[in-house]
Amino acid sequence: ATGFANLAYHTDCGFGACHVTCPCALVGIQVDAAGPSSSQLVMMAGSWGKAYHNVPGDITPERYPLVALETEPGDADIWVMERAGRGWTEPRNLGAPICSDSAEYFPSTTRDGTLYFTREDAETRSGGIYRSRRLPDGGYAEPERLGEAVNSTPNVFNAFVDPDERFLIVPTFGRDDSLGRTDYYVCFPDGEGGWEGPHNLGPRVNSPGGLEYSASLSPDGRVLFFMATRPRSAPFGDEGMTARSLHQLQAEPGVSNPAIWWIDAGVIDAAR
Repeated sequence: ATGFANLAYHTDCGFGACHVTCPCALVGIQVDAAGPSSSQLVMMAGSWGKAYHNVPGDITPERYPLVALETEPGDADIWVMERAGRGWTEPRNLGAPICSDSAEYFPSTTRDGTLYFTREDAETRSGGIYRSRRLPDGGYAEPERLGEAVNSTPNVFNAFVDPDERFLIVPTFGRDDSLGRTDYYVCFPDGEGGWEGPHNLGPRVNSPGGLEYSASLSPDGRVLFFMATRPRSAPFGDEGMTARSLHQLQAEPGVSNPAIWWIDAGVIDAAR
């Protein structure tokens, strides 16, 4: 299960501070033989979504029940549920050609059913943005890896497509024109079925030294919501480092803690 953001001890994604920035569960790996297929992954019940700088010393099987998880090393798939009355159908795996032996995640769809998603290379673990058109029979066409305007570095992921495909927001790591480590970039249609760009969304959205990924748009298209860590230059203020200020930091945005921010969506067109 290496690479899952919801597992505490996953392969380092290269951004650093994964134990702080990635939501995680407390897990342990019991290796029964010298191979990944023979290991067992266990999760501490009730620990999902919690992040710890240090694992508490009282985590023991006697205090917390263990839940076994069936996993495939390095794999993640996209699942879907359909609306059924006031509820939902059982989740089903989208299967081929969307799901493969590599990891696929963060789907984003258009009004006509076109699916954009991230697929990781099984060997290099680098991410890329793919697109698959919806077929008349309800299935999906063979996914196409988008061009260099979208996949401008080996580390792009979590792309959000406007429902009418007016723009594509792509969190990207490692560009020379980045304001920090990971920035939001926007691509616009090139008039030939592809995309042009990318254009940095600028300092109102991106921040030096911060991590920005996972954007979305309000239903009316007027507000851009996005995740950012936004580190603060003087996180403790005049009080200095005390027990109270440390606890306060854990609950505040803008101190390298992941938080959801919002801004007028006009910032997207302004980046052209």
